[in-house]
Amino acid sequence: MSKFLCPLPWISISIHNTGEQRICCHSETPHSIPSTDINPLNNSVLVKLRKKMTNGEAPKECEVCFRYEQNNLPSPRERYLKDFSNQFETSLKKMKDNGTLDSNHIEFLDLSLGNQCNSTCLICHPYYSDQISKHFNSEENTETLKKIKDHSSQADLKRIQELSIDTVYFQGGEPLLSKRHIPLLDDIIETREADRMSLTYDTNLSILPKDVLKRWERFKEVNLSISLDGTEEIQEYLRPPTKWDNLTRNIEKIKNIPNVTFSFKTVLYALNLNSLIDIFEFTNTHSSNPPQVIFLETPFALKITNLSQSKIDEATQEWLRYITENPKMDPDKKIYQFLANITGEETLSPYLLVYLRKLEQQYRLQRPQKVSHLIS
Repeated sequence: MSKFLCPLPWISISIHNTGEQRICCHSETPHSIPSTDINPLNNSVLVKLRKKMTNGEAPKECEVCFRYEQNNLPSPRERYLKDFSNQFETSLKKMKDNGTLDSNHIEFLDLSLGNQCNSTCLICHPYYSDQISKHFNSEENTETLKKIKDHSSQADLKRIQELSIDTVYFQGGEPLLSKRHIPLLDDIIETREADRMSLTYDTNLSILPKDVLKRWERFKEVNLSISLDGTEEIQEYLRPPTKWDNLTRNIEKIKNIPNVTFSFKTVLYALNLNSLIDIFEFTNTHSSNPPQVIFLETPFALKITNLSQSKIDEATQEWLRYITENPKMDPDKKIYQFLANITGEETLSPYLLVYLRKLEQQYRLQRPQKVSHLIS
């Protein structure tokens, strides 16, 4: 394509765990969007980003999507282009020459509710789990963690009060656990047309509070993206203190709620590379679509590249045999192509092993045999 266009700067507002506005939840490039009283869609940072994109420039803030697309993997940008093509086309036509939008409507609000969580996932960070922050002592992160704590205790969103919103996309932490969650739902129900709005969640689905389920009935639809990095003991090991039986019970519960749909999201990395087939088999029994697969970027120690090349080749060949028999699981062979192009270590990286042992000791984890096989 001639231009690197993404719908998000035109159709969404994203709020970080600190309460600060950001470009989107995918960008890893440090940036700051100052708080102002103007329409947040016309903040100077988003205006410049829109002008860059329409001028054919590829913004450095979009590096994550670049990497995915360079590796022939579906990127978030491509997914948003597919899901919001009509809305994006309409907003693009309304943009003025100076990059501003004469609109107070956004398709979705991407809202992180703080770092309140009940898990200590091995790939996670204190910014996204207060359970991890209890084990994390670093002065450089103290200020950010304080901002997150302050943001987690607030229930107002003054900057978006004047905006018309179709969908609220809740992230965390674990949004279903957040103290802000229910007051926000009540505010939406009281001040907006909830029956015309949708809710979307990234969730570990470890809990399903009855007072949340009651409020969901007031909305047009609720979409859950369930984090699944393994099955049974692998999920419990990678995302402690998850209980597999509890997760599967909650999946069965949401199947019976008329306005709730769900899908699965998998982060693939060194410790679950040989669990990929198990994940796809499980999701195939519960969903018509395969899970969305994300390849881990950080922490570096747990990237697939730290495994021995022989283990990567073994898992890649197993995946190839699987998709040969089940082509719908990887129809364009993009996952296979990515795995086949990974260059690992001659032997297991000692950095990975030291990092993992520290986590296991910290969280008192018993390593499953399937993980032991990968790092043997």
